[in-house]
Amino acid sequence: MLVASCAAVTACNHSVGLNTQYLQSERAIEGTLDGYGAVAMSAFDRNRVISSNPTSYTGSATSLTAPVGLIVGEAAIAAFDSAGLSSVVSISEDDSTATYDYVIEPRIASFSYKYDQLSNLGMAVTPKVDLVLHIRIRDSAGEILLDSSYSRIDYHRGAYIASFEPHEKVNMALHEAAYDIMIEAANDLVASTGANSATPASGTTGSSEDEDLTS
Repeated sequence: MLVASCAAVTACNHSVGLNTQYLQSERAIEGTLDGYGAVAMSAFDRNRVISSNPTSYTGSATSLTAPVGLIVGEAAIAAFDSAGLSSVVSISEDDSTATYDYVIEPRIASFSYKYDQLSNLGMAVTPKVDLVLHIRIRDSAGEILLDSSYSRIDYHRGAYIASFEPHEKVNMALHEAAYDIMIEAANDLVASTGANSATPASGTTGSSEDEDLTS
């Protein structure tokens, strides 16, 4: 059901990639930020690729390789761009930050995933991800405006009965979890700096409730 395409082999290794169309969240931006932003990541974090098995028994013969650093970096750019900044660019942590009003520094603390079949009484599978990020935001003078850890535990996009691409559903959940965290961080920054309040825009997609998917 989960790994029908892997039934005849001992293991299946899947690689997933960045897909900016997956960067969605139901969480709304609650204000606007003025100026220019930069997402500063070390080469290690930006290029970090994680290969691992699920933490669940279901799908345990499979593994997933994901460019988690790239996804987190792009999620930060997209989220803070939607907060009203004139532009948000990616820079190295060694680059000068004097020309940026906000320097966003995301760090990956942990990432794991599972195929949850037990919660569905064996009738369906819910791919879930755990993602923990530490985000520090500084101004052009280097003053720390925000320094917090954020987590999404058992984040998912719903259950499915059968799928030949369960790894891609994990990838979608990873993108959305990263983007949702970045939207929350942007809102925290708005609140802490007293930036302009805005009428929240409606969210796009993403869900914390199970829904049946049959792709």
